Amino acid sequence: MSSPMLNKVLLVEDERDLRSLMALLLEKHDLGVVEADDGPVAVERFQREGPFSLAIIDINLPGYSGVEVCRRLLAQDADLPIIICTAGVIHRHEEELRRLGVHRILSKPFYPEMLLEEVERALGVGA
Repeated sequence: MSSPMLNKVLLVEDERDLRSLMALLLEKHDLGVVEADDGPVAVERFQREGPFSLAIIDINLPGYSGVEVCRRLLAQDADLPIIICTAGVIHRHEEELRRLGVHRILSKPFYPEMLLEEVERALGVGA
């Protein structure tokens, strides 16, 4: 996908096992991954450990919702590509996400290849 550690991803997912699997997959494809399990931790890690090339954010999070995390991250980096992952109903958040500039939404469950394709698109690499 890219050179090791060239791209760093903020991965925000409260389901520990899923987050671990996603992190392993991304790291296997030469991406640096910083994990967060809730909204406030995500915002703090974004500020402390950035810059990031991409954020992957679950919509239903403890603390701040995924939409609020998007709002706070984009206020600091308006060009940050974001992929929203959700098993829930997204249509009630869709208009606000699009207004914020988030256009990549991945529905759970998804195949690993689907995540990698979205990551490549968001980073502007690959096919």
